[in-house]
Amino acid sequence: MTRSSKMKQKIKKLNGRKSDKSFVQIPKYMKESSGYKHLVLNCTGALTVYIDLADRYNGINNGEISYSVREGKESLGLTPNTVGKYLKALEHYGLIITTQKGSFDLKKRHASTYEITMWAVEGKHKAKKNFMHYKPTPEEQKLFKDRTTVIPNEYQKSVSNNNTHRYQKPILKEANGHFTVSKIDT
Repeated sequence: MTRSSKMKQKIKKLNGRKSDKSFVQIPKYMKESSGYKHLVLNCTGALTVYIDLADRYNGINNGEISYSVREGKESLGLTPNTVGKYLKALEHYGLIITTQKGSFDLKKRHASTYEITMWAVEGKHKAKKNFMHYKPTPEEQKLFKDRTTVIPNEYQKSVSNNNTHRYQKPILKEANGHFTVSKIDT
């Protein structure tokens, strides 16, 4: 069976099948990748644009997924500038690739087309998964380390310093409603 006949069969199966029960999968390997972690840390809102873009994928149209900032504005309620910023962030962290830049003038109006790197482009190449190979800058590495380091509070310190590893420090509620850990051992 030739490649073009396989494509025709897929198209025939997909015709008229846009379900209300569609979902966008974010696999574990993607969530554990460097590109995804830095995207979430620096630009969390971009995930809404990613989900909206990935929802347009039908199994064979990767690399030809049309999406404009105005469509993002309509579906997500964000400003066009914010949608554009999120699309650039998605491309920077390796989740998407712009395959054709859109334009908006009197003669020619078309949206940009994108490839989602998590999936293969039918008939061209396998999934690139650029987010797996993202190399953060030293500033991004420092920011990531600073934001993900947990600093224990006074209560956690008192519990961890306890020899018996039980909660022995009483918690007192002050008149102003604040809770404090008693400094007196019981």
